[in-house]
Amino acid sequence: MEEAYADIASVFHWSMSDLDAIPYVELIEWRQRALDRIVRPVGFPKKEKENGNE
Repeated sequence: MEEAYADIASVFHWSMSDLDAIPYVELIEWRQRALDRIVRPVGFPKKEKENGNE
């Protein structure tokens, strides 16, 4: 449970009192949303070339 709190708080900047008020099932859903924001998707776009140079 502590890891879920840490993941959510670090991404969404919620306080412990905010997290304590969330039901367990909803807390797990918010943790997944936080993890989705942290981890880059496989198809993340590459940076554009600067000035035509690689």
